Amino acid sequence: MQKPLSCITSVKQASKSPPLLLQQSLLNDFHRQHQNNVKFYKINYNTRKIKERKG
Repeated sequence: MQKPLSCITSVKQASKSPPLLLQQSLLNDFHRQHQNNVKFYKINYNTRKIKERKG
């Protein structure tokens, strides 16, 4: 299977762009991932509390 062109071009852009810019985009990705983790944790925590209350 062939790689999508957008992926290849973004990699080329990243290699051209200054490290700071690359770092910023990585940080944004990391932050987004962290937000998702926090959301999942809160949901799991809440469901566990509800189960404990019912039990």
